[in-house]
Amino acid sequence: MKPKRKSGGNAADVIHSLPELQDYDPKHFLCCHGSLDGEKRKNTKVWDCAFEPNVHKPGETGTILATCGGNTVCFIDVLTGMVMKRFKDTDKAESFYTLAWTTLQGDEKKTNVLAAAGEGSAIKLIYPDQLVCYSTIRGHRKYISCLVFHDKSPNLLFSGSKDGFIMLWNIGAPDSEGTVNHSPLLKLKMSDSIGDALCMAFNDRLGTLMAVTEKGCVGWSLGKVSALSDSHKTRVLNKHNFSFSHPKCGSDVETVDSLVALDNGLVATKCVGSGEILVWSLDDHVRSAGGSKKEIQVKPLLHLQFPATSVKYINMAYVNGVLGVGDDEGNIHLYDLGEAVKTSATSSVSLLPASRVIEWPAVENLTQEEAKATVVMNTVALTSDLTIVAGGTDNNLVCVWQQT
Repeated sequence: MKPKRKSGGNAADVIHSLPELQDYDPKHFLCCHGSLDGEKRKNTKVWDCAFEPNVHKPGETGTILATCGGNTVCFIDVLTGMVMKRFKDTDKAESFYTLAWTTLQGDEKKTNVLAAAGEGSAIKLIYPDQLVCYSTIRGHRKYISCLVFHDKSPNLLFSGSKDGFIMLWNIGAPDSEGTVNHSPLLKLKMSDSIGDALCMAFNDRLGTLMAVTEKGCVGWSLGKVSALSDSHKTRVLNKHNFSFSHPKCGSDVETVDSLVALDNGLVATKCVGSGEILVWSLDDHVRSAGGSKKEIQVKPLLHLQFPATSVKYINMAYVNGVLGVGDDEGNIHLYDLGEAVKTSATSSVSLLPASRVIEWPAVENLTQEEAKATVVMNTVALTSDLTIVAGGTDNNLVCVWQQT
């Protein structure tokens, strides 16, 4: 049963600090995307990374990390630092921006599938065991910036594109002849006033899809989208139901560049230049709106301290109560939200410092120019046991830290 949130300003509701987290030591720093020398090497950006799910234990991960940058997807054993497999797209102009794991039930066993997409405007479905792209989903007209699987139906995949649409696909599984037919179950039109989706999250209990954009944060009331799986028609929605306005944004244009779903109906959002990450209840905001289209002012429960950087497209990750995010100096900020999320407690107005900041170390085997360059940590991933933290940078590095 979901815990009830207390109202009012009682001392018991106020969090003054977050629990500390154990430190992490640098373990591996790999350059494994793009060309291995020259300008292309240092200019290749690692945009996204995620640990492979454990097919036998839902909610847990293994130690294989998928990363994407340039036209390459790498599968890395973070314990050894070895690139176990590398998928290189045949299109040299491809640049993968986003990836997402899911676990599908096959005829004989469960199988992990990785979806990856980017500049080529198509979604590639990859079997990592065989290192084959078994299917390509086409429908978007411009690059794809974000992917997210339905949290209850692992065959349903949302994709957000620069073409101004979010689409929902049933990725299914190949038939006996190895063929898969894909058509969008749902098309959501992003209005010109909000731009394209940078990051998404879906709440099955509320039937609500959220998307953050260059110009704000919006949501759709979709109901039980799993019921669309057997539909032969594409449902089209031209308007969003909710617009979530964030306080203390750093400019007149509200760029919310990262979004992640937490537990108990809470979400975390990061507004560029604001100097904070906001934790708030999607449940409370959507239910108070009553299902109609409304402009909603976000009322944060927690204010998390974060550098007031103007750099965009730095993604957050959340695993087992811990929120992780990189910054524009190569550091990783970790926030232990476990107890706060369980109790749905509110914070004081003051910012809560991170539970642990993993600072950028001196990295060997870099040129003098690379060593002096500013490092942007674009993406972060954590294993389910929180013993490994990984990230991907603007200068083509996959970085791995292990708990001390």
